[in-house]
Amino acid sequence: MTNKLRFPYKLKDVLFSTVKFERGIVPEGQVLAKFDVQVKTIDEGFPKSLQVNLKVETSEESPVDIRLVLIGLFELLEEQDEPGPEIIPDLLNERVLFMLWPYITQMVMQTTTMMGIPPINIPTPFQYNFRICQPEPGWDDAHREAEEGDYLALWRESYSLPDRAAIPNWRVMLAEARRRKQAAQPAGQRKIVKRAVVAALLLGLAAAIAYPLLIGQRKRKAL
Repeated sequence: MTNKLRFPYKLKDVLFSTVKFERGIVPEGQVLAKFDVQVKTIDEGFPKSLQVNLKVETSEESPVDIRLVLIGLFELLEEQDEPGPEIIPDLLNERVLFMLWPYITQMVMQTTTMMGIPPINIPTPFQYNFRICQPEPGWDDAHREAEEGDYLALWRESYSLPDRAAIPNWRVMLAEARRRKQAAQPAGQRKIVKRAVVAALLLGLAAAIAYPLLIGQRKRKAL
C-alpha cells in the first residue's frame, strides 16, 4: 500500500528564463543588497503538474543590478492521489520555495564571484511567505501586514546581520595581529632569520657572477 504524501510532487525541470547581472559602484567588503521576490503559479495542468515562476530582483539602490526569473516545473508522483487546489498555498510556502531557492543563491554566488564582486547576502524565503499564506488563516491585508511587520522586526533584532558600521574591519585586526606576533618574536630569532635571508641573497649573487666566468674558462680550454 502506497503511503499518501501531503505534498505528492517532485521537481521535474528547472530553468532560468531571465538572468541579468549589471555591476554598479561596488564598495569593499560584503555587499548589502535588497531583493524583491515575486511568486507566480501557473496551474493549467494541475493537479498533474504545476509551474512556479520565481522572480528575484534587486531594488534600485543596490550596488549590483540583479534580475533573475527561475521556472520550476513540478509533477505529481506516481501512485499518489490527486490533491485539490487548496493545497497550493501550503505547497508553495512549505516546499516549493525551499526547493527553488538554492538555485537562486547558487546563481548569484557563482556569477558575482566570476565578476569579482564581494559576497552578497541573499535573504531566505522566510521573509516572503506572509502574502502566500494569507488566504489560509483568512487574514485581511491589514492583519497580514501586521504579522509580517512583527516577524521582520524580530528577525532584524535577533537573526539579521549587524549594522555594517558596527562590523569591525578584519583587515585592520589582521594587520595588528601580525604586528603583535612579530613584536613578540625573540630578537635573536629575528636576527637569525635576517642573516639567513642576507646569506641566501649573497650566495645567489656569487653564483650568478661565477657562472659566466666558469663558462668562459671552459671555452678557452677547448680552443
